[in-house]
Amino acid sequence: MVNWGLVIGAVWVLVVLVFAAAVLRGGEAWRGITWGYGRVWWCTIWPDACRVDKKQIKVNFGVYDPQDKFSGSEVVAVEHEYVLWNKYRPGEARRFMEKARQRRRWPMITVEPWASGEEDLLGVTVQGKYDEIIDEICRDVGGADMPVFLRWGQEMERVTGRYPWAVEEVGKYIAAYRRFVERCRKWVSEGYYVWSPAGDKGLEGYWPGADVVDYVGLSVYELPEWDRENFGKPRLFGEILGERYGRVEKYGKPVMVAEMGVAGPARFQRGWMEVAFEEMGNFPLLKTAVYFNAVDSEGAWEEKYGVPDWHIDPGVFD
Repeated sequence: MVNWGLVIGAVWVLVVLVFAAAVLRGGEAWRGITWGYGRVWWCTIWPDACRVDKKQIKVNFGVYDPQDKFSGSEVVAVEHEYVLWNKYRPGEARRFMEKARQRRRWPMITVEPWASGEEDLLGVTVQGKYDEIIDEICRDVGGADMPVFLRWGQEMERVTGRYPWAVEEVGKYIAAYRRFVERCRKWVSEGYYVWSPAGDKGLEGYWPGADVVDYVGLSVYELPEWDRENFGKPRLFGEILGERYGRVEKYGKPVMVAEMGVAGPARFQRGWMEVAFEEMGNFPLLKTAVYFNAVDSEGAWEEKYGVPDWHIDPGVFD
C-alpha cells in the first residue's frame, strides 16, 4: 500500500531543495539539478507540453534513413544517401534519386572519396585518376533531371585518420574538391554543392571558394557521455551549432546541418529535439537540418563510448 504521507513529504523536500539551491547558487545550481539541460529536463518529463509545431519552423527537415523508418513522414523534405566512389555501382545515384522523387523529396548525396589502395588520395584525384568515377556518378545524377544537393569529402578538418581526404595539406583538399565540382557541373544542371566541415576550429583553411560552394554543411551530434567528459555537462543543439555557425556565417552562404543526431532514451531524445526545434530560429542562415537515423560507423568515436545509436522515433518530427 502506498504511503502517501511519505510521498508528499519527499516531494516537499525536493521542492525546498530546489528553491534553496536557486536562491543560494542561482543558475549554476539549477543546471546541476537539471543535469545541465534546463528546458530539456522539463521537456523530457512532459514532452507534450514542449511540442513545437514543425510546420511553423522555417527550416526544411531531411533524413538519412537506410531502414526507411521515415518513409511515411510528410514533414521530411530531403532524402539523404551516401555514395562510396571506390565501390560505386552504375545507376546507383539515379535509382536513389528516383526513390526520392517518388516521395516528393529533394535528394542529397554525400560522395565519399575513399581510396582504392595505398595512395595519396587527394593528389591522384587532382591528377585525374578518379575522373571516370566522378563522371559516372555525376552522369547518373544528371540523368535523373531533378535538383540535388551534392556533398563531397565531409568533415575534412578532422585530421584523425578516419577519412583519407581529411589531411593537413589544405591545398590538396581544396584542389580535389574543386575538381569534383567542376567536372560534375558538366553533367548536372541543377546541382547545389555542399562544402561540409564538421565545424571545428581550423575549417577556414579548407574553404575552396564561393564559386564552388552553394551551401555550407555542419555536423551536430549530442552524445551525453562525451559532452560530460569534455565540457563538464551535456550541451543543447544551440550550443553545439552556435560555435560552429559562428565560424562559417562570414561566408554568407545558406547553412545546413548536414548530419545531426542525439543518443539516449526515447523521452530524452524527444525533449532534446523539441528544444532544438525552438533554437533553429536563432540561426538566420540555417535552411535545412538532416537527421542521421542510423547506428554510427565503427570507430567514429573513442572505444570507451561504444558505437552510438542515433535512431529516433519518426513521430518526433511530426
